[in-house]
Amino acid sequence: MTSGVALSSQRLVFDGSGPLELDVAVANVSDVIDTFELRVLGLDAEWLEGNTEPIQLFPGESGNFSLSIDLPDDFPAGRHDVVVQVRSSIFPERLHISRIDLVVDGYEQIALDLSPNRVIGGGRSDFVVTALNQGNKESWVELELDDPEGLTEVEFNPSGARVPPGRQQLFSVRLKAPRPWFGQPASRILNVGVKGVDDSITQLFNFVQKPKIGRWILSMCGLLFAVLVFGLVLSRELSTFADRVGVDKSVLQDAYASSSGTGNQGNATLEGKVLDSRSLQPVPWAQVQVYDGADPANKVRSTATDETGAFIVGGLNRSGSYRVSFEKPGYLASWYGGGKSIDVAQLVYPSPLGLQAQLQGQLSLVEGAVVGPTGAASTASLLIDPQVLRLRQVNDPAVMASVIVGGDGKYQFEEIPSGRYQVRISVPGFSTQYSDFFHVGAGSSFRVPEIAVQKGNGEISGNLRIIKEGVGVPLEYAEIRLDDVEGMQRYSLTEGTPTIRFQVATGENGLARLASDEQGVITLRKLDFSEGDPELQCRIPSGAKGCEISAGHVSETSFVTLPVADEMNLKVSVATLLGSPLNSSDIQVIDGAGREFFCSEDGNTRNDIVPSGGSTFDTSINGACGFGGVAPGKAQVFVYRPNEGKSALSAEISSGRQTHLEIGLTALEVAEARLEIIRYSSGKTVSETTVKTSTVLVGAHLEEQILQRPVFGGSRTAQLQIEDLDWSDQRLDGESVLVYGRTTNEYLCEITRDNSECRIDLDTTSSPLNPVVVQTKESKLIITYGRPGDKQGVLSLGMAPQSKLGTLDSSTDDNNKTAQDDGIDLSDLKSQEDGAALSIQLVATDGVAIVVPDNNAAKVTVVGSNREGLLTRVRCSIPSGSDSCSVSREEIGYGLLNIGISGVAGWEPLLSEAFVAGSNNQIDLSPNQKAQERGPGDFRFSNLPTPASYFLTVVGSELIQEHTMEIQLVEGQVLQDLIVLAEPSFGSIRGQLSMPPGVSGRAGGIQVVASDGENSWSSTSISVGTSERPVGSFVFPKLPVPGTYQITVADPLMDASAIDYVVTELAPDVVAPNPLLLKPKEGSLSGRVFQCQNTSCSLKVARPKADVKLSNSLVNLTTMSVDRCFAELGTPNAAVSGCGGDFEVDGVPVGSYLLAVEVTGAQPQTRQVTIGSGTTTTVEVLVPVSAELEIEICNSLPTSSTARCGVSDRMSGWNVALYKEAEFPTGAPVPGVSNANGDITTYTALDAPVRYVVTANGPSTAGKSGNLSTSFAMPASSKVVLVCTPPVLTSNLASCRLVDLG
Repeated sequence: MTSGVALSSQRLVFDGSGPLELDVAVANVSDVIDTFELRVLGLDAEWLEGNTEPIQLFPGESGNFSLSIDLPDDFPAGRHDVVVQVRSSIFPERLHISRIDLVVDGYEQIALDLSPNRVIGGGRSDFVVTALNQGNKESWVELELDDPEGLTEVEFNPSGARVPPGRQQLFSVRLKAPRPWFGQPASRILNVGVKGVDDSITQLFNFVQKPKIGRWILSMCGLLFAVLVFGLVLSRELSTFADRVGVDKSVLQDAYASSSGTGNQGNATLEGKVLDSRSLQPVPWAQVQVYDGADPANKVRSTATDETGAFIVGGLNRSGSYRVSFEKPGYLASWYGGGKSIDVAQLVYPSPLGLQAQLQGQLSLVEGAVVGPTGAASTASLLIDPQVLRLRQVNDPAVMASVIVGGDGKYQFEEIPSGRYQVRISVPGFSTQYSDFFHVGAGSSFRVPEIAVQKGNGEISGNLRIIKEGVGVPLEYAEIRLDDVEGMQRYSLTEGTPTIRFQVATGENGLARLASDEQGVITLRKLDFSEGDPELQCRIPSGAKGCEISAGHVSETSFVTLPVADEMNLKVSVATLLGSPLNSSDIQVIDGAGREFFCSEDGNTRNDIVPSGGSTFDTSINGACGFGGVAPGKAQVFVYRPNEGKSALSAEISSGRQTHLEIGLTALEVAEARLEIIRYSSGKTVSETTVKTSTVLVGAHLEEQILQRPVFGGSRTAQLQIEDLDWSDQRLDGESVLVYGRTTNEYLCEITRDNSECRIDLDTTSSPLNPVVVQTKESKLIITYGRPGDKQGVLSLGMAPQSKLGTLDSSTDDNNKTAQDDGIDLSDLKSQEDGAALSIQLVATDGVAIVVPDNNAAKVTVVGSNREGLLTRVRCSIPSGSDSCSVSREEIGYGLLNIGISGVAGWEPLLSEAFVAGSNNQIDLSPNQKAQERGPGDFRFSNLPTPASYFLTVVGSELIQEHTMEIQLVEGQVLQDLIVLAEPSFGSIRGQLSMPPGVSGRAGGIQVVASDGENSWSSTSISVGTSERPVGSFVFPKLPVPGTYQITVADPLMDASAIDYVVTELAPDVVAPNPLLLKPKEGSLSGRVFQCQNTSCSLKVARPKADVKLSNSLVNLTTMSVDRCFAELGTPNAAVSGCGGDFEVDGVPVGSYLLAVEVTGAQPQTRQVTIGSGTTTTVEVLVPVSAELEIEICNSLPTSSTARCGVSDRMSGWNVALYKEAEFPTGAPVPGVSNANGDITTYTALDAPVRYVVTANGPSTAGKSGNLSTSFAMPASSKVVLVCTPPVLTSNLASCRLVDLG
């Protein structure tokens, strides 16, 4: 461990009142200067502020990370796991991981989307409300509708629903309101909201009801009535003309007074402001008319609003009541209070409080176009400026209307009120695009500037790891799924073996996933496939939309008997995974003798390395090398490809036969992808199958390839068009051309001057990939050829330039045949190609040329189609320092091309499509020059639409548990270096058994048991160790996680204290910090020692102070028999057999022992004893008699060798000394006892068998010396007498003999 980490809190509660504070203290406990980096998983970096920069610490120094965590409003309520990682820069593989319990309080917020939000109809109307839960917890959503007029009845289905956070619920709404009979349509502005949720956004719905009798009928009737009245008035006026010419001024004044509102003059005023009902902006220059409230026919005053929309009407009676109308071109006339006529207008009174009126603009048109890929699920939405609607959050748009984008990329919103809007374009799998805000005037038409759809600009990449022995180890080949809130899913396999990825295109139903009754198979093989060539497959399960094919290297070994011993004995062939030969491969072989062979293969062997006795062969097969003289045994084979790494394999070489090693490697190549979808009936039997074949470029690590979905049942047709068809060409002066297949008896369709598209039947067309255009004028055929490209559902070909048009060969007999004739084969056509070329140009996004770096060459593969209708692969190479290469147009045709670029170190392989017509002579491609290094455990999801929320799921397997985390990407965010910790399904515990210091015993071969209380697992400690795993090591490799396990031993001889270990997802591999100390199981031994009193052992007594020893190969124990008496049944046992002799040994490890009892001078006694666990073993030991010696000095030796001296013959007055021979003469003599007569000296309990020396001195007699000495061997367990006679005067050597006393 290099660091110590402490958190200020293990539990944080977020209630929205303010940011959370967290301190992370770090201590450098290593012995080097180190820098520590902090990462917080489970929270977006945008939510973190504070001191998060790496800190450098000296050994023993501490530092602190101070964080402020401010979560977004929509962060899900509930408990969340947040992981804090502290990583050392010196030891990056060692991660210190801490988990925080984050609790988020919940709140409710519902956003509504109405589709459509305006309906023109009669008495009833239906529309759909989408309720999106923008809160952070599940909410009960029940809609309500508010009609200011109180005339509308509403029915919601369902009446209510529970909506999880971030999810949506659709409600169907049915309205019913009284329909006007005459006049203008009734425009009802209704408010749709959510009951009981304060933070919900109310949406407006415009229900326009047409009158039962339309305006054109009323207009006609009015016109007829006006003509009639005009005639009557004209007749009357002509007859009374003379009478009326004399009208005086009083009559005119009366008339003026009447029009000015007689009786309403005063000094009161009426003030107010007129606003646009949608944008709430002022409406300038609107006409304001005031009518007498008591006399609706009497218009009192009129004025107009100023540039701010304000108005003032003066000269009103302070006590009068009035009705006010508002009119302006482009707006619907309205009365104050919202009524459409004066009868329902609200009465107003002069007051200093201003009125506020709203005018609804006449309906307008908004239209625009989308540039880029669109599909059946592409939608355009018209959004109301949220600031205009005063929404709580400016990022919450109100949807005015939504429409499907047409196949031509166009969209249109009809009958739109005036206001400020924005258009949103949503295409599944691409980044959502927005227009700028724009203002739509009343009764106008507005065209939105083109909106370009682009691939998503977000990315999530990182590394998946699993904790092994405290270190995060990259996890290879694990599946990761990325879901967005709309249910779109993407899959990734963490790096290890490269993969080839496929996905099914969106079908007519707008879905890419297979239905629940469908399964799919994708088969990949080379274009010129023949029986026996390799095929790669993957299966698409129900509900999925794609699959991946493993693209690691494969190998196959075969053997052939050699007719001649010195021929080639190893052949190595290198090809793609699909069996296409791979040139430019360097092959290195190191044989069993350590010799190196090297072959540089480009169709011929060159620059070879051949050891002595070896050889290389030209196999005449591209991608293969032969080797001779390779030593028998296992040979290592390495294949190197420029800028594509190496592959390592092995081959077994045997004498007398040839080994053929076939190696398949991943490489960029053209292939045929066959997508088969199988539909099953309810009985799980196959009901129908459909197949579609596509041409693709494949290679490891390329982005997903999209395969077109085959169609079940019915005839398959397609629209066909030919681009650049020049009707001004003299040979095309007709009104139509006929489209044929490869021969003129394969009629497809007809294209006319007025209709540039025609429909072809794909089921009956034998050669749909290569249509030709046939013109029957002057018996000439005008052709184009190539692969049709799909342009928004239309198959398109490019027309060849006029100078390149084919004609019938003049030498052909059939050159006068017309297009209607049968049997003209296009192989008769004479090409007029003049070597025209198509340039492949490398350019950056800013248009600057990109050159291939030094020591590299870009390999370019172009897939097209030739005149014969066959797919073609044309290659060119861009050398270092250059930016382009060219391919022949004659070989690739005019239409769709697949282009791949690879082979440049540091560049990602590029796969692109291009459509070329006759006018194109250059294709610009932009390779990614900053390819990310990919290592084990790496994953990446690119082209993600942003801003968006995603759910990253580590898919569960036998090894790991399924785990999901939420990630939020802001606009354009690229989230890199994300460390995702997989939660393992199993963990491990490693440890070691050892004996306590000073205790002997074995640690290997002992059964160790782990138990969680319900189940148990066993392991055995190893008996033969290494430096990494010493004797006594044990491991439990597969324990379920999480769990608490008690470790103990199950051994008949050993015991150990039970220790608990906790295995968690973050610490699945536990290494016991200290050895598990073994303790031998114990018993006891007790017994009594007796000793014989004579050699025949006819008499025995208890023997105290006997040495007792207990031993085996591991244990040595000693004790001594006691020298005191014990009471037995109340009676001292001395009366029976003497006192003492008892011994007891406690704490004896269980096992077999040798018991040895030793008494001085006696023969040691041994026996085997077994000690049981918790028991006492009792023994009785009988020791032979101890050695005893008497010494007599006689005048002469007895005649009998077995007789001792007679009493009368023994000499007294002698001083006898007995020494151990090893201690003589410096040692002390052995003590002895003389009898009363002084003629016998007795020695008891002598050490024996031992050699002794006897010296004695006494009176001299009759020529005998007064000194004597001798040595002898004293036997054990014997009683003897040493009989000696003094030597003659001239010698000290006595004559002695040992006499056994029995």
